[in-house]
Amino acid sequence: MTFHRANGGPLNPENRNHPQTSMDYLRVYWNFFEPVRGEYRWDTIEDVLNLRLRAGKL
Repeated sequence: MTFHRANGGPLNPENRNHPQTSMDYLRVYWNFFEPVRGEYRWDTIEDVLNLRLRAGKL
């Protein structure tokens, strides 16, 4: 089940009674966060969260 709306298309019919939301998601490969085994890039997540926080969206 997904709430994803692609290119302005309709919601998945299973979710037609689900309330509207402004949530977004992004799929990335794990190596985006761990480019070298054991070395993590958590700053990428923190940067996005800080942007949302400053915009009053968190």
